[in-house]
Amino acid sequence: MTLERQWGQTLMTDTDDRQKLHGGVIISLLEAGWLLLAILVPLWVNLWAAHPFGPSKAALLRLLVGLELALMLAATLLSGRGPWRYVPPVLLWSVGLLASVILLASLTGISFSLSLWGSLERGQGTFTHLSYLVLFLIIAAYCGSHTRQRRLVIALVATGVPIVLVGAAQALGWRPLPLVTDARSPVFATLGRANFVGAYLTMLLPLTLALIPAAEERVHRFALAGLAIGEAAVLGLSRARAAWFGLVVGMALFALLSWGSELDGRWRSLAWAGIAAFVFSGVLGAIWLGTRQQGSLAARITIWRTTVQLIRERPFLGYGPETLALVFPRVFPPELVYYQGRDVFVDRAHNWVLDWAVSTGLVGLLAYVSVLTVWALLVRQALRSAKHTRQRLLLSGAVAAVGANLANNLLSFNVTTTATVSWVLMGLVAARAPAPGVRSEGPGPTRIPKAISWRKPAALILASLVALSLFVVNGRLLLADVAAKRAVDLARTDRHEAAIAVAQEAVRRWPTEPAYRETLSHLYWNQARRSPERLPWLRRAERALLAARDLRPNDFRLWLAVADFYAAAASEFGATTFPRADASFAEAARLAPNHAVVYAAWGHTLLGANQPERALPPLLRAVALDATDARAYIALGDAELALDRREAALAAYHESVRLASEWSAAHAALARALWLSGRSDEARGALARALALNPDDARASTLTLEFEMISK
Repeated sequence: MTLERQWGQTLMTDTDDRQKLHGGVIISLLEAGWLLLAILVPLWVNLWAAHPFGPSKAALLRLLVGLELALMLAATLLSGRGPWRYVPPVLLWSVGLLASVILLASLTGISFSLSLWGSLERGQGTFTHLSYLVLFLIIAAYCGSHTRQRRLVIALVATGVPIVLVGAAQALGWRPLPLVTDARSPVFATLGRANFVGAYLTMLLPLTLALIPAAEERVHRFALAGLAIGEAAVLGLSRARAAWFGLVVGMALFALLSWGSELDGRWRSLAWAGIAAFVFSGVLGAIWLGTRQQGSLAARITIWRTTVQLIRERPFLGYGPETLALVFPRVFPPELVYYQGRDVFVDRAHNWVLDWAVSTGLVGLLAYVSVLTVWALLVRQALRSAKHTRQRLLLSGAVAAVGANLANNLLSFNVTTTATVSWVLMGLVAARAPAPGVRSEGPGPTRIPKAISWRKPAALILASLVALSLFVVNGRLLLADVAAKRAVDLARTDRHEAAIAVAQEAVRRWPTEPAYRETLSHLYWNQARRSPERLPWLRRAERALLAARDLRPNDFRLWLAVADFYAAAASEFGATTFPRADASFAEAARLAPNHAVVYAAWGHTLLGANQPERALPPLLRAVALDATDARAYIALGDAELALDRREAALAAYHESVRLASEWSAAHAALARALWLSGRSDEARGALARALALNPDDARASTLTLEFEMISK
């Protein structure tokens, strides 16, 4: 029995009662909700928040999906029929399995609060993943009409207009948004980074092409064609190679699904084999190139290899969503520094297979693949049920967009926008598959029998409670991030007391986020430096920072922040906190044994405490892990010189000059070592170079005075 017949027979016994939900009002509200999602999630940028892209979009998604969920519950109570009637049972079970595994992985993971809400950088926690699944099921259940599906695709394609315009403006050097990016391309539009823009346009392009033949007016066809050209141009300007790879796959899928039926079976099979071979060879090609060059491809191969090591250590349920950034430092490969710099931050494996495996284990990966497999079977049913060419083109564009995103994410990863659109389009295709014969508009409103008239107030109360609770939760997160940014802005304008009050508000609104407590601790610290009563402010700063650390005790960056705090308190205020700084550095090194920044900071601190013999081992470790850090080499030279090992000091200083030839401090440090070694002429030359680079350099100025005194 085919999938269609399996659940289609039950639905054929009555008319399509999706259209009878309280006179069609609820289903209209559901449609309005998913149209808002399709438009707002890609375009929403919270300019008032500390993190304007990832978490802000995720909070908006969760809020709107929560409203959709409330409406669906109301529809279930009013009609007495749940949405599962319109969703294939096998799909419902696979989605339920995936949701259960995600929840279980969060509960058994290494940081429940982080897994639940996600990081401030991405916001892709359990709550967000479950929102994707709920949205998918709602659209699969209630978006069966071709008219609704076309409106949904039009809404998605319409977002391409502002994204193309903003992206083109950024490529020309204009800044329509007061934001900056650290990516190699300045084109980040409303998505935050160029590779995210490329990934999103990769999905929009087949959808845009699918609408062109369906446009009735010639001007509309020309407008859509122009938009497609603009999308391709901005995609090229994004310089996102993973997106280019996804685009080829997506366009091939679109062509094959749209017109492949005209080919005979042998040629059609060869076309499918060609697409599969291209995907497989593309990944192999990336691996081959990554092993033979520097840059992003080499970094990806290194990250993949290290992630596989982590998966082997915890294969079944993984470490929990959004936790890779916590565990990756433990096995951090030192060579990654040479590919992406010492400030590299790894929170994604840049491959959806590895990301699912490390976050939710092999069980979660299999559950996700099962959803994709069932959906692929529904794709076949949906395309067979297409009654005319326009409908087939629309479905082909949706499938191609999902395929392009999956191909892109073999070398990259999802963000809120691309994940939302992918699940929306998957739901759109699934909505056409189960029972194409019952997609009629249906009769008028359902009459609720008097015996069950309690359903109306119950539906209203339940929907209101769900909507209100989700609004409060996600609203608090958004307001907390807005307060965090405002606190920093107030501190920059020397309004420190107001900044502290606003930072306290951010912590109150979202107490589980360590970053807000770090900000508050920093503001307390600055107040201690200004106030005659320093001790109370220092204690507040310490409590806030320790609370942040205790929220995520396996984050080495928080231990490093605590160590820096105690070291600064000892040096600036004479506090007896240096042993605690030393212990915090040791814990940071345990959590991130291959991170050079930990050892460099530790060595600098020990030097500042006049303990060069203890500073030497961590500094040697720092330069062994990162041979490009000129500051670490200067500190190493200082330690060697303090131990009267002048030749070793000279070698370290020479290396710092080689690495940072335009940095005056490196030349000044070398000049001092040369002078102490009796090479006065070389010392004067190095000093002259330091002063030429920066006449105000403190080391050079001090050394000049010493030279003058000795000469006299």
